[in-house]
Amino acid sequence: CEGDACEDGFAAWVSMLQTDRARVLTTDHGAKLSPLPPYEHYWPRRGGNARMSSSTPFKAPSNFSAGPSWVWKNELDEQVRHSPLIDRDRNVYVTTATRMRKFSRNGDLLWTWQAHPSHGKITMAPALYNSTVFAVAGAETGQSHIYSIDLASAKVNWVKSHNLFIPPDANSLFAYNDTLILPTKNVGLNTYSGGGCNKLVALDAHDASQLWEYQLDDLVWNTAAATPGDGSLLVATNCGGVVKISWDGKLIWKSGTSNTGKFCSTGGGALGEDGVYYTEYNDPEATTHGSQAVIAAYQVTDGMLLWNMTFDYEGWQYPAVGRLGDNGPLAVVAAIGGITQLPGKDADRLEKLAELAGKPVSLPNAVVAIDAASRHVIWRFEEQPWNSLVAAGDTMERF
Repeated sequence: CEGDACEDGFAAWVSMLQTDRARVLTTDHGAKLSPLPPYEHYWPRRGGNARMSSSTPFKAPSNFSAGPSWVWKNELDEQVRHSPLIDRDRNVYVTTATRMRKFSRNGDLLWTWQAHPSHGKITMAPALYNSTVFAVAGAETGQSHIYSIDLASAKVNWVKSHNLFIPPDANSLFAYNDTLILPTKNVGLNTYSGGGCNKLVALDAHDASQLWEYQLDDLVWNTAAATPGDGSLLVATNCGGVVKISWDGKLIWKSGTSNTGKFCSTGGGALGEDGVYYTEYNDPEATTHGSQAVIAAYQVTDGMLLWNMTFDYEGWQYPAVGRLGDNGPLAVVAAIGGITQLPGKDADRLEKLAELAGKPVSLPNAVVAIDAASRHVIWRFEEQPWNSLVAAGDTMERF
């Protein structure tokens, strides 16, 4: 970082999250990515930018010995399942199931907004856009309530309701080109798994009036759409399919595996600056207890599969794609390994398996970085195995 972005440690930490700036790119695969308009906010959505790449041109700190700059103690013990957002002034927005809080870059609470109690829970990640933050309440109620909230004051500009079913898992609102892309579910189709989405609905960002909808033929989990800036949208389905549609909701191409009738993964896709869409999922042909992570690369122009790689651990996450260092290679970074679940039924399954085996049984986890051009594994970091199917601190009482 340079200049006032480095005036203190916290500013440097925040500025590392700034989204990629617009560039015209001609790729090795014949795709020419249109320049994306530069976001005015540092981290306006989950995934950071319009490509959902989770990448940044800024360097992260490597020495954390001094501890955090500030801490929000979550005094109400609320569930937080969304990416924090960071606006143009480096203010941080943290969203829970019913509230959104705005903190200054020094950790001062600037305001708290709460959804109307009758509107249900917020399970969809919000999005910053211009001078507004958009939020959606109403998970699993059959009604979606879209809020337009003023960034400065937390005043509700408007709230509009639609008869749209919002699944309970952590999908993401996408605000782009004066349009809100809302992942929803047609409950009459693909009901074999409850948390995913099978429909994209486009709303006008000025008043939430509906523009179009697109019915997918498979579930997308933790939906987070991406765009190359060419008037199209990309999403990855949970068993390895990829769909590209136009900005008016028309199919351009489909690729990969789709409509399997199975639940494979909660993973998805991220778009690289090379005009390639990278996905992570579990091999749909593998058994439940023998799942293997697949990382695949698709050409944006026509959906052609460029390569795929299979790993020994499972794949439940969205990958990230970006440069490793100032002059480093373009890399796909993926978390692979086991997945935890809610406390309750079968939560002690690992302990029971350990008793039968006479030795500890745990969930393995790793992070791998893959050279996007050569497919060479640049590095692999093995985390300590986790000996529970439940995340630390999760209990039935807290739910």
